[in-house]
Amino acid sequence: MTPCGTGDGARIVALQVVTNVVADMRIMQEELFNPILPIVTFDTMEQAVQHVTARPRPLALYYYGHDREELKRWTRDVHAGGMTVNDWAWHVFQCDLPFGGIGNSGMGSWRGTEGFLALSHGKSVFTEHRWFPVNFFRPPYTNLIQRMSLNLFLGSPDNKKNN
Repeated sequence: MTPCGTGDGARIVALQVVTNVVADMRIMQEELFNPILPIVTFDTMEQAVQHVTARPRPLALYYYGHDREELKRWTRDVHAGGMTVNDWAWHVFQCDLPFGGIGNSGMGSWRGTEGFLALSHGKSVFTEHRWFPVNFFRPPYTNLIQRMSLNLFLGSPDNKKNN
């Protein structure tokens, strides 16, 4: 491990950069919530995408670059709890964006519209109008009612012949 900066021994912990990591190391098996950055290198972007998608979905995804096709690929093919482009963790601080992990990183989203919907339970209420002819739509159908219903929902057979 290579420390990047110094900590104060109490609340500030220096970032630790770990190189030459391989997939079976413990640092690559667990989700990290500390200032440790394992570095995994790839020869192609395709290898990197395959590496990430072959594992449990990450809590966050960070893309650094200006290639629109690469960004589109990462956004489309890699599922993560959230994503920030050309910076770190800013998706977490946007109160109108949903935030939350998926898969092993947690479930659901909170904050914003998605959070409201996820953390509340909408109650559906259907009221049948007093004079609504609902019995016409319940079996057993008479031939006339059945033809009228089919015409209403599927269209007239005569119209289909003309098209």
